Parts: sequence; structure tokens; C-alpha cells
Amino acid sequence: MLEADSFIFFADNQPLPCLAYISRKFNCVLRFFSVNDPYRLLAAFVIFLLVSLPVFLHDFGMSRTAVYGIVLGQKMWEGFTPYITLLDQTPILSLWLNQFFFFLAGKSAAAREIIAFSVLLFQGAYLAVIFIQKKAFEENTYLPALIFVLLCTLSFDLFSVTPTLLASGFLLLAINSLFKEIEFKNYQDDQVLVTGFYLGLTTLAANSFIIFFFGAWLILFLFTRSTLRKHLLFVTGFVFPHLLLLTAYWFFGYAEELINQYYYYFFHETEALLKWKELLVMSIIPLFFLVVAFFRLTGGSRLTNYQSQLVQMMFLWLLIGFVHLFFASELRPQSLLPMFPPLCFLISHFLLTIQRKRWGEVFLWLMLIGIPLYAWLLENDKINWVNNASLYVKTDTEAKRIRALVLENQNSLGLIYEPATGLMSGKQKEALFTNEVTYSKVSKIDEQLRLGNPVVIVDPNNWMQPFWKHLPQWEKKYKKIGNYYYLQP
Repeated sequence: MLEADSFIFFADNQPLPCLAYISRKFNCVLRFFSVNDPYRLLAAFVIFLLVSLPVFLHDFGMSRTAVYGIVLGQKMWEGFTPYITLLDQTPILSLWLNQFFFFLAGKSAAAREIIAFSVLLFQGAYLAVIFIQKKAFEENTYLPALIFVLLCTLSFDLFSVTPTLLASGFLLLAINSLFKEIEFKNYQDDQVLVTGFYLGLTTLAANSFIIFFFGAWLILFLFTRSTLRKHLLFVTGFVFPHLLLLTAYWFFGYAEELINQYYYYFFHETEALLKWKELLVMSIIPLFFLVVAFFRLTGGSRLTNYQSQLVQMMFLWLLIGFVHLFFASELRPQSLLPMFPPLCFLISHFLLTIQRKRWGEVFLWLMLIGIPLYAWLLENDKINWVNNASLYVKTDTEAKRIRALVLENQNSLGLIYEPATGLMSGKQKEALFTNEVTYSKVSKIDEQLRLGNPVVIVDPNNWMQPFWKHLPQWEKKYKKIGNYYYLQP
């Protein structure tokens, strides 16, 4: 009969018995992805597809952010102009993306999940290519791509077409550019200009990603040969996309609208769709590997000076990603996506520097089995630790067919109805309908009613009442019943 300690180690210092058996029978996964062969990405694709099947087969509904993106895409497709007739603080690149995907996929949840799956797979592959080209590890490996797609199964919320998904793609370009800066120690000043430009694009996809601009600035200061000229070029590259946007709106005479409807709301309070505790519980397995990797990489792992700098940079980038959570528009699982590149880098370094390769196989199998299984248990309430119901909405309601104007400082209520006007953001609605009644406000409301001609006006706060006397032609068309105004036939 086995002693108690034998459940922990064999006599020859082997890992846990069941995992040791797996590592002996299937001890090729780590070695397979450690070969510099692009066809290894096909294996990552197959694994990603298999572990993502629960998301595709189970109808979770759509995330609130994804549904809101569909609504924005629909209004853009109908011809509403960002920040002029479409009043919302969503960045311009995300609005264009939503418009394109509305044209491409309509309101299909399945099509959007497939699109998000493809984008995540491409990001994981590109991340692995970056690490190979920049000699981040002692051996060329596609292991980071595998770890990236495994991290993407933490929650079905990762499979959402959102501003965060778009901005994370630009962020990978910025990481690649930062690696070049550290590798060559600033022999090409135009490279830092490109880095700033990519980070500028990230903020035109998701406002909160401006945190990574300041983080990248700190990395340039700490790990490269900083000069005043370099810093000025970096800032210039970042500002350039915003200057282009401002110039375009100024040319057509709408610079004030852009400033009031977009830049004024650049920073806004984070909406917590998940509690911090729930986000921590969901991420417990990656956190375990991060802690183990930290002690491994800071406790005597043999790295070159260049690789050691990359490790320090990635630890710092991970910290910046954590700070970003406090500024993200929504606290949700996909908010963790900017932290995946440093996590992949550090965990890959940890697995590749383990001297006993069988231990590396065990840890990798723990991720292969543990992360998707744990996510499935959480999402199906087998482990009732995370309130996933707060993340998504059902889109098959009868009310969804009603074209309505919802006057409420909550974006979620507006998702129940078919949007009639370009008044999308709850904060913009509140700013427009509250405080004093002005001519410009009356004109803006009249314009929106003419553009949308809503069948129902949902007005729980009685915001319309002060404006009716200034809009008598519209007041005659609606009949009030409770908190609702119904258009008369």
C-alpha cells in the first residue's frame, strides 16, 4: 500500500502519479511546440477549436458589450454620423469596426463568435512569431501561441467582438515595436515614432488603453537609451492619429461636436460587470502559473542580458495591464486580454527553463485540461463562484423588435429595444435632457426625433416633459401611458 508521501512523489522524484502517467504517455506536447515550424500553429488551431466547443455549442447569449456594439453598428449602417448625429463616446475605429461587422454578420451571435475566435487565433499566432523573431527564448517555439489560446478559454466573454478585441491587436504591434527598441538600443529613431503611432491607434479603438501609452513611455525610459528627441518622436507618433481625426472634423466644421461628444467623455467611470473577487476566482489557474514563473525566473534561471531585460519588461507590462483594469470602461473577463501577452511570455519562459522536461509536460497538461474544464464548470454553474448572468443578455425578446428612444442613464436598458435614434450613450442622454433647456438642446432633440421617428419613448425619469412645449408638433404625435410615450397612428 502506498505511503501518504507517495501520492506526491515517486521514489525517483517524479510528479503526481496520474500526471506522471500522462506525461509518460503523452510527453510530446512541449517538445512538439518547441520546434520552429509554422505548421505547429495548425495544432494550436485544432486545440483551440476543441476547447472552444462549449462556447459554440452552448447558447450563453451575447455579452452586453457585444450587443451594444451591434446596436452601434446598425446605427452607423443606417447613416448616422459619429459624434454628430450618433451621440456616443465609443472611439471612431471601434465604430467603423462595428459597422463593418454589422454588414458582414448582421446580428448573428454565432457569426460574431467565429470572427472573435479567428481574431484571437491570429493574435496568438502573431505573438508567437514576435517572440521567435526577437529571440525572446533560447529556442524558437510556438508554445506562446498555445498558451494564448488556452487563456482565451477562461470565459465565453473573450469570444466577443468589442473595442477591447480591436485595441489588443494594435497593442501587439506596439509590443513588437518595443521589442525592437530594446533589441537595437535605439539606432533607428523612426521606430519609436511607429511605437507611439500604434499606441495612438489603440486609444482610437478603446479609450482606456491610454494607460499603455504611459506604460510604454516608462519602458522606453528604463530599457532604452532615452533622449529628448526620442521622447518627442514617441509623443508625436501617439498624437498623430488624433490630429488626423480632429483635422477631418474641423475641415467639415464639426470639431466642437467631436470634442464635446468624444474627448469630453474620454475618461469615464468603470462599470463593474463582474466583481474583483469573481475576476480573481476566474483567473486562479493562470495566477498560479504566474506565481510559479515569478519565483523560477527570479530565482536563478539562466538568461542572457537581453532576455533578462525582456522578462523585466514583461513583468512591468503585466503590472500596467493590471492598472488598466481600474480605467477600463467595463470590468469583465475580456478586460484581461491585454495581460495575455506578458502572461504567455512568462509562463513559456518558465516551462522552457525547467531542467526536468517531464515537469514541464505536467504543467502544460495542467493548463490544457485545467483551464478549459474550470471555465466550463464556472460557466455552467457547476461551481457557483461567478455570476456570469451579469455578463450577457438574451437577444430574442419581443421588445427587441420595437423601435424606441430610451431616456435613461444606463446603456443596458437601451439594449432591450431596437434603437430608433442616434442617442446611444446614457451619459450623453443625461447631459442633453437634464439641466436647463436651451435652443441647441431643443434643436438636437428635434433632429433625433426626425431621424429616428421612434414608435415608443421610454421616459422613466420624465426627461421629455420640459421639452414638449418647445416641440408641440411632436407632442401631438405621442400619447403618454405611465413612463411610456406611444406614437399615435
